[in-house]
Amino acid sequence: MSPFELFQIQMSEGNTEAQVDAMKRLPVVAYAIGPAKTISDLVPFLQHLSQQGLEDELLLLLAKQMQTFVPNLLTTHDSMISLLPILERLAAVEETVVRDQSVVCFNHICDHFKTPLEPATISSLVSMTKRLVGADWFTAKVSVSGMLPTLHKLTKNSEIPYLYKELCLDETPMVRRAASLHLGHLLASLEDPGCDLIHILQQLCKDEQDSVRMLAVSSLASVGPSYGTTPDFTQATFLPILKAGSTDMSWYVQRDDSDLFVGGVCFDLCSSEFHLNRCSVNLDTSLKTMTALFDDAGESAIIWQRISLMPLETLVFNRTLPNTARICQLSWHALFRSWPTRKRKFVLLLSRILRKWFTGVVLPCSRHICCP
Repeated sequence: MSPFELFQIQMSEGNTEAQVDAMKRLPVVAYAIGPAKTISDLVPFLQHLSQQGLEDELLLLLAKQMQTFVPNLLTTHDSMISLLPILERLAAVEETVVRDQSVVCFNHICDHFKTPLEPATISSLVSMTKRLVGADWFTAKVSVSGMLPTLHKLTKNSEIPYLYKELCLDETPMVRRAASLHLGHLLASLEDPGCDLIHILQQLCKDEQDSVRMLAVSSLASVGPSYGTTPDFTQATFLPILKAGSTDMSWYVQRDDSDLFVGGVCFDLCSSEFHLNRCSVNLDTSLKTMTALFDDAGESAIIWQRISLMPLETLVFNRTLPNTARICQLSWHALFRSWPTRKRKFVLLLSRILRKWFTGVVLPCSRHICCP
């Protein structure tokens, strides 16, 4: 009896324990029968199983184990594409952990495609995401929100931003939350910083659902240094969003705004180590872009006062303090060497704000925050 036949027998039994054991051994079966038999026999059988209403535990294992097929077993584009129908099915189920794992598996496969891709391969990938975006139920739309940024990074297909726009404007709050969560990653892969999705981001930051606004503000931290060479655009686009987040009625949004303001955008822009490892923008360009965020010292000071002096939720300040210390520790001397006088006044104002919280208390990071 071959490993595949034994796997079929175990999965056809009604014993859940035997099915779980068989699914855990799925990689062993696949590698034992080889790539050709996996594509011709095993993958169609797995697709049949995914449509038979298996328990969520089995579907979760299926999504996890399929990742092991790529890239060691399935190496060609056609063989990887054969897994898409199964992932499309798993991406639409009710159970959240199964859907999340299907997104992880899809992104894993996309990461191992060798470029350039053939038009037929791109068409298969984009067609799958189109079907998920156009699904009647929200589960498929939530899943595809996490797939489109990786797919756009791989293919640069012009249809993907429009598909993502549909998700951002969906009437279901769960879909808008998922779209807000991954929007920053998609913006990071776009070449045009003034695209329509920037306006969609601004709209999501004003959504009626506080959870959508919170994730939309947080997504700015995922944009990365792609806008580092356009400080004027950064100032005109990001600063109003940060300011609006600091005055939001929900403290969840304010908390994420404070974390983003120093721990996301500013930290990435001013950290020389970040730029040496991840992009070619030098520290001077980074500081110029960071300066653009603080260009209106009065506006930025208002943001800081609202964030740091909030009387009700200390969690907001707890996010602000360590990230501020990290910024000052990394680039304190460069900031004072590069910034004009009004920028120094802003930093000193920040120091006074922080001192109000720690009167009579000496903190390890205080010398990085409060020293002139």
